[in-house]
Amino acid sequence: MEGGAIEPTPEEIAAQKVIEDRKVEAMTKLRSERDALIPSTDKYAMRDYPINDETFKKWKRYRQHLRDLPVMSSPDLDEDGKLAGVEWPAVPSNIVPISYAHEKDLQTTRTDLQTTRTDLQTTQTELQTTQTDLQTTRTDLQTTRTDLQTEKAKVAKLELLIEGITARMTEHERQTGFRM
Repeated sequence: MEGGAIEPTPEEIAAQKVIEDRKVEAMTKLRSERDALIPSTDKYAMRDYPINDETFKKWKRYRQHLRDLPVMSSPDLDEDGKLAGVEWPAVPSNIVPISYAHEKDLQTTRTDLQTTRTDLQTTQTELQTTQTDLQTTRTDLQTTRTDLQTEKAKVAKLELLIEGITARMTEHERQTGFRM
């Protein structure tokens, strides 16, 4: 005991250590939650993102407030281990940042949509090929039908020719009495 200072008891030292550890854990949790929010707002910080200048400035201030949270706050943990003593900034323009997981879902949906679009184009091409094949088959069928009608006409002519020859032979046999 130098200069009249009172040394803390081991219980007081232990209690102070618990408080310090809880404050460190609270600050770590604050940074973690803050760090999870910032990437979901990155698109609003891009000048080519389709928002007006006023909204762009609101997002810029919001992002800066998020970055400043650790020095502007005295975070602590409540009995349930949740952050306390932190005033989170309000999200600007009633636009809720899309979470990283939600953006992943959107990307997956976009990819699925592109795959479906490609499949649809492939199916459309196959359908056009099938239609062309059908038209070719129709044309071949019409050609075959025409060829068949031509052959029928030839057969009919040959039948008439045979009938005529048979009639002449019969007439010749009758006149000559000679059978062939």
